Amino acid sequence: MDTLTYEVCDNGSPVLCDTAEVIITITPVNDPPIADDEADTVIIATEEDFAALMAGDLNPMGAVMMGKVKIKGDMAVAMKLQSLMS
Repeated sequence: MDTLTYEVCDNGSPVLCDTAEVIITITPVNDPPIADDEADTVIIATEEDFAALMAGDLNPMGAVMMGKVKIKGDMAVAMKLQSLMS
């Protein structure tokens, strides 16, 4: 399990912010990933490669170029995730 905490702020006066936490749990199974109709992007990686991405030990762009991470859908959405993993 891994967690990611982020803060979102508006441009108002006064500036209003809120913090949230994302909890990621990886359960190892041998099922293929399933994307629903609402998914903009699906990122496919092994448990080991995903853990390396989250730990900062694997460069997201390099992982895609090496085929360790596969992206289906909106590449722009996937690119935004790189800033969260670095």
